[in-house]
Amino acid sequence: MRPSSKGLPVTALFKQLFCFLLDGTNRHLVFFDDLKRDAGYAGAIETTR
Repeated sequence: MRPSSKGLPVTALFKQLFCFLLDGTNRHLVFFDDLKRDAGYAGAIETTR
């Protein structure tokens, strides 16, 4: 698998996707836009991006 063009490591991508699916709050992928702006969610899954 190729690394992301945005510089996000593949492991971080899978971690964020796994946490998103495990959370179950919203099943729509556009919810990632809301989560990107939420500093509390980033702190909860221990990521800086």
